Amino acid sequence: MAKKAYNGPKIFEVDPTADPGIVLPPSQGTSGEDPQFTWDPAIDQNSIDMFWLNHDEIDLAEMDTDHDLYISKAEFDAWFASIGGNW
Repeated sequence: MAKKAYNGPKIFEVDPTADPGIVLPPSQGTSGEDPQFTWDPAIDQNSIDMFWLNHDEIDLAEMDTDHDLYISKAEFDAWFASIGGNW
């Protein structure tokens, strides 16, 4: 895990009527589709969408059994059956 650099204190305006807002730190990771993998066009787009709603890149890497960064219909179907075959 990388150390986070100290950037100094953040000074906010003190106004009881102002909306203080929420300060969020920068993201440390990624989310969403992983562009290094390509999906077989034979896989239904609804299945791909459901995959991204319920799983992440780790599952995608496990699905790619031949490590060619291409998710074939056969690989997807085998993985889908291994998780119980239903959304």
